[in-house]
Amino acid sequence: MRISGTLRGVSDANSRKVQLNQNQTIYGRITLMAINFEIDTMVASNIQSAERNIAAFKGDAKDNADGIQRNKLTVYTEITAVLLGLGDDGWAKSGRVNKSISVPFKAALEASVEDGGAGISKASAKRYWENSVAAARGIRRDHGLGQNSTAEAVSELFGDLEITKEAHIVREFVNTREVSPARALAEKVIGKFKWERNDQSGLFKKTGSFVEGLDDDAIAEFEDAIRELKAIRAAARAEADATAAAAAAETATVNATLDALEA
Repeated sequence: MRISGTLRGVSDANSRKVQLNQNQTIYGRITLMAINFEIDTMVASNIQSAERNIAAFKGDAKDNADGIQRNKLTVYTEITAVLLGLGDDGWAKSGRVNKSISVPFKAALEASVEDGGAGISKASAKRYWENSVAAARGIRRDHGLGQNSTAEAVSELFGDLEITKEAHIVREFVNTREVSPARALAEKVIGKFKWERNDQSGLFKKTGSFVEGLDDDAIAEFEDAIRELKAIRAAARAEADATAAAAAAETATVNATLDALEA
């Protein structure tokens, strides 16, 4: 899978080294140097094969849904393994793949097979790329697979996470957000906006609705309980402070008396 770009890539399946510049070496499935960009031809071949299988299955998509999803996961494991192979030097601090890699990589997914690309449609390439980046980011953060991870290792992890179709990748890695305990409690009590999800792709739509939590009477009771508990906590803290101050004063008096006796 080769395209023109600002980087030069040479596949190195044995050492799996990636040279970002003269001073940076990481390990993975891509070797980057100075002029062009190249992805391991085996990765391209596996993606092409999976896409051909998907096209064949779509003749009777309902009966062949499992086959379609199985081949989509093949594409995801291949791309995700390459992204994991980039290591820290291939990722920006924002959690995105460095632009010098992402731009030619996405172009290579769309490039024709004759030109060494994967021959994926623009819409599919965008979906594969965005979901794979999210998966690789989550795996790097939470699951410990490193730069030498293979597509087989990614597939095994997907199995452990019960990811058997594309929507599960979206569920596990894309449509996630970190919520503090306080925010989670507030959303449980008051409610939160819930985006509608496309049943086929698993992606969120641009529409949704606010899902309420407790009813108004229960919220009023909750607010009363908050005020009551805050008052009790404040009184308990004041009492603890007073006790500590009295103890400190008593200690100071004892120390002063002992100092006077020793003088």
